[in-house]
Amino acid sequence: MDNFLGVIKLSKPGIIVYKLKVYFMKKRIKRSPKFKKKIALEALKERETINEIAAKYGVHPVQVSQWKKELEDKAEQVFASEGKVDKNLKSLKEEKIALERLIGKQTIELEWLKKKLDV
Repeated sequence: MDNFLGVIKLSKPGIIVYKLKVYFMKKRIKRSPKFKKKIALEALKERETINEIAAKYGVHPVQVSQWKKELEDKAEQVFASEGKVDKNLKSLKEEKIALERLIGKQTIELEWLKKKLDV
């Protein structure tokens, strides 16, 4: 960047002067997961090209490809975790029952000790 004059602090941040031209930097846009899912599913359907989808929603084609790949990679995890969740839930319920029994036992022992100490 020859003839770079640097950043001029004006009323708004992100203004750059380069070769006596003023450039405004775009603010980064955060897309919602719902929006990403919608575009990725549309890309998976392959009814339109990646470039057409990108132009339609105003995003870069590379971003559409990344969201499509991420959806393809993580889709298996949605279906693979069903059995693990059931086993984990069962073990948590068993642990809860055991802890409730322990609390009950300790409560009875505490009451018994209170009675013995007061006598």
